[in-house]
Amino acid sequence: MIRLLRSGGMPVVLDHVRPLSADGARDDVELGHNEQLHHSGAKSCLHDLRGKAIRVPLWRLSTVPSSCRYKMVYLYKSVGNRLTFRNPRQVIEALATLKEWDTLFVDYNQLFCHPRAHCERINSFLGGGLDVERMTALLSS
Repeated sequence: MIRLLRSGGMPVVLDHVRPLSADGARDDVELGHNEQLHHSGAKSCLHDLRGKAIRVPLWRLSTVPSSCRYKMVYLYKSVGNRLTFRNPRQVIEALATLKEWDTLFVDYNQLFCHPRAHCERINSFLGGGLDVERMTALLSS
């Protein structure tokens, strides 16, 4: 998802701690201070990242500052009728307790089956301004 957002022109925050794969295909790194989000002094770091994409593990969402609004694109994958990532219903219930989060759920498999439609949804959810053509091209290549 980070690579997709970056291809659309969204600034992305990378920690440069974890190396990219040789082909650059997997660059879904997490910001280094994710590890420190539970410390009160480090929570302010996210205030400076407004308008940028960052990958935060689901289990860390409750540790981010509640003084801001956040938008999350939650990418999940299913194999047959079985979800391989967390059950979106469980996630919806968990996110309901986090009032500062707006969430768009995207099925990984459907993203590749209908790339343009999903890129348009993501772009709209994030306020517009992303290059949907480049995002679609990335998924179609």
